[in-house]
Amino acid sequence: MTESPPLTAPVLVVGVGNILLGDDGIGVRLAQELGQRLLLAGVEVVDGGTLGLSLLPYLAGREVLVVLDAMRNGQPPGTLQWLRWPQGWQGKSRRSVSPHQGSALELLHAASLIGILPPVVWLGVVTPAEVNAGVGLSPVVESRLPSLVAEVAAFLRTLALKLLTNYR
Repeated sequence: MTESPPLTAPVLVVGVGNILLGDDGIGVRLAQELGQRLLLAGVEVVDGGTLGLSLLPYLAGREVLVVLDAMRNGQPPGTLQWLRWPQGWQGKSRRSVSPHQGSALELLHAASLIGILPPVVWLGVVTPAEVNAGVGLSPVVESRLPSLVAEVAAFLRTLALKLLTNYR
């Protein structure tokens, strides 16, 4: 008897960043908080940390990918902005989103090249206040963490609902 392949949730949420570089760790913190609180059928949350291209196997077979990361974008610190890939990136730099090894952009480009990039990709980027050596978020971003978690959770609920609606 052959084993059936493991089932993967259609929606994958990956928080990336380096928790040793202050606010660069916001994606990881969001993933950790969501992983403890968010229970949505069809949604898997992964703390991707600084794994970079090692995250590629997680992307295969997904319908939606949501990447959470820090990005300097001229907004006030702690601001969450949603960018659709690739439309939201036209005219933006293709360099690293943040200073950790293996940026979110490199991950997306590599997944596209090998044909495993999910058809729908969203990046939830949070404007950092400080990206310096040190554990923990800056006071301003830490104070926004509960509302950021709520914003991301609401976005994921909407995505999950749309996905379920498309199957009916």
